[in-house]
Amino acid sequence: MKIIALIARREIGDIIKTIGFWIGLLVFPAIVAVTVVLLSVMQMASATRYYILVDQTGRFESHIAAEMEGRSQFAAAELPAGLDAAMSPQDIVEGLRPYLNGERRLREDDGNGELFALILLPADIEESIVRPYLDDSADDGFDISDIANISDTSDIADIIDDITGADDPQGIQYWARNLTADTLPAIVRRTVNEEIRRAEYTAFGLNPETVADVQEVYLPLSEMDPAAAEGEEEVGVADRVRQYAPVGFMYLIFISLMTSLQYLLGNTMEEKSSRIIDTLLTAVTPGEMMAGKLLGIGFVCILPAAALLLSAFAFAVLFDGGALLGEVQAILGSELILWFLFYYLGGYVLYSCIYLAVGSLCNNQKEAQGMMMPLMLVQILPVAIMMFVLTDPNNAVARVLSWVPFFTPYLMMVRVTAPPPMIDLIGTSIVLLLSIPLMVWLSGRVFRLGVLRAGQPPRIVELWRMLRGLE
Repeated sequence: MKIIALIARREIGDIIKTIGFWIGLLVFPAIVAVTVVLLSVMQMASATRYYILVDQTGRFESHIAAEMEGRSQFAAAELPAGLDAAMSPQDIVEGLRPYLNGERRLREDDGNGELFALILLPADIEESIVRPYLDDSADDGFDISDIANISDTSDIADIIDDITGADDPQGIQYWARNLTADTLPAIVRRTVNEEIRRAEYTAFGLNPETVADVQEVYLPLSEMDPAAAEGEEEVGVADRVRQYAPVGFMYLIFISLMTSLQYLLGNTMEEKSSRIIDTLLTAVTPGEMMAGKLLGIGFVCILPAAALLLSAFAFAVLFDGGALLGEVQAILGSELILWFLFYYLGGYVLYSCIYLAVGSLCNNQKEAQGMMMPLMLVQILPVAIMMFVLTDPNNAVARVLSWVPFFTPYLMMVRVTAPPPMIDLIGTSIVLLLSIPLMVWLSGRVFRLGVLRAGQPPRIVELWRMLRGLE
């Protein structure tokens, strides 16, 4: 045991002395800090978005202006010289197209004077109102029998355009290049439609204010957790965060394992290719070397995981005045941390044994790539189906895959808050624990022969003989 501890200490020392390790350890906390700062700076540095509102009906402009009050990100602008609100919608759009495309600015003295959007409400906009409660509202006035009288194919295109309105935009016209910014169109759509509905209420002899009051009447839905303690059954924000927290822990397992496994693989191949391992084997056995590497590198790679958790806690403290602090504290103080440690350590030993065996058979990264691809795909598969498992954690396929030891750390980490059936929770844990000594034994056979092997990696037949102990 003393020799294993010495090897582990040597591995720890070799890794923590490298600059790359400390860069990797500090990079995520640095990203969190930079993200918090950047979000604040971007909010302050956000340019004013100028929009032009042309309401040819005269009904909606005041309502939209009232909704836009207090939104400093947006500012209303006047039509440029030469354009008038009484012009046809087509002429207004064509006149503003250079501004919308960034070719001209509304204010040449302002670096941020570009036109962000044009909101155009044509005078005949009421003709586009959709009233599903009217049976004849969907009548387009076209008789299918008219096709018999069509002699020119161009007439067909004209009829289709008349039916679909292909040449005439319907309703509110919102012109903008930025299609991902949906705040402004959402405000306009909601405000205009509310005003249209108020007019409809009045036409039916209903008081719009009374209708608005009635629309605010609701019956609350209390989501209750039957597994919670008495008096704490109601589901809150912390419960929802806790339900999604396993996804973060699964990603943490994935990132931490990939980091530690690359250390193991690279370290073993480097020592083998430089013949350092031959010198070490004069004083220790292959089994002691393998155990020392597992312990040493495993201990070192717990540090990045701890840094990630601390970074999450720091982000909760700094973001939005600590609004998420209570939820993060609830997660860090729950049993999820214990499950994370169990599945992380189980997955680490399981995969590390294989990576050590592969590293002992290869002399460089090129030789290892072909052998590592299947293992990497095995690790990526649970990540790919993770969101499906989160929404349906006790699905039959998810339950079956959870019993595969290579998938267990990932899938059960996501399913642990479902909660899964007790047979899954206990059974998969037992299978994982039993598979670890089996994998240590099999990988030990390969490692013992691989570290002394020279030349090309073994073929499948030779690898099978190694596993069977025939070499």
